[in-house]
Amino acid sequence: MHMINPTKHSYFYHKKNRIEENDTIEPIEDIYTIFHSLKKHMIDATIFQIKGHGSKISNQNWEMFLNTPTFEPTKTNAHLFNHFNYKVFEWCKMNIDEIHTNKVVVQYDGDKLLENNYEHSDTLLQNYTGMIFGLVYYLLSLNKDVHLLCILDKPENKWKKNIDYHWNNGLKQINQLGVDVHFWIYDLLSICDKQTNILQNTFNIKKNDTEYLDRWGYKGCWNIVYLTTFNSKDHRILYFGVGNVVIDELIYLKHLDPVIFQRIKHHMYFYTLTRMHSFKDKTICYKLIPNIEYIKQIIHI
Repeated sequence: MHMINPTKHSYFYHKKNRIEENDTIEPIEDIYTIFHSLKKHMIDATIFQIKGHGSKISNQNWEMFLNTPTFEPTKTNAHLFNHFNYKVFEWCKMNIDEIHTNKVVVQYDGDKLLENNYEHSDTLLQNYTGMIFGLVYYLLSLNKDVHLLCILDKPENKWKKNIDYHWNNGLKQINQLGVDVHFWIYDLLSICDKQTNILQNTFNIKKNDTEYLDRWGYKGCWNIVYLTTFNSKDHRILYFGVGNVVIDELIYLKHLDPVIFQRIKHHMYFYTLTRMHSFKDKTICYKLIPNIEYIKQIIHI
């Protein structure tokens, strides 16, 4: 089956240790130029795709996962090495297998890093993004050449607002640590909205007898397929919890590109980060733990 691809792209590359803070970074919009620009960074690298299970991850969930209090991130302190980042640093040291390449590219799917909104968005202390700063510190301690690739899907009329927001609320701070930051924004999901149920009509893939897959899972699947085309030295996907989008993503991948699915399925790592069932009652949702076992049945590992 032919995958539905984004129609428009904008790509920004911010080198570490920039000489002037106000240097102008010109966007690249041609997809072939973007591919070749990324390829030179990916080909000899280890790619870490960091994924999770959606929003509603609270301080309490992170405290349970890492056994340490969280902190309140701001634009000025998010990148500072604090007790929470240290705990993530130690967790990475214990749980991440040896990295055999000098270059590491950390990719995540554009969730907001610093917005403190537990009800309606992904933030630094939600989802998997709570790991990113501590993970970067860990990789830098190994003297790795670290790159961060943020991939975001938005309609074109929202690009400028989101590019500015993400740069000022997380990406700039990571860049200041000595990390090359690649920001790639494209329009994929609105293509699926132009025709009712276009994904269902095109692929006819169902999660079960009655329920079709979600379009957000298709975006994650597309990202996996695209990143594998760079033929990096190592490709690992770290899942901090498994929710419905992750399940949809892997079912899409299994049906749409079984070759890549077979290649990548042994490089998936699952960690039991829970999330809140109700913020009001402070009750924790454990439903996501059996989801890991469900995914392992799908991929047969």
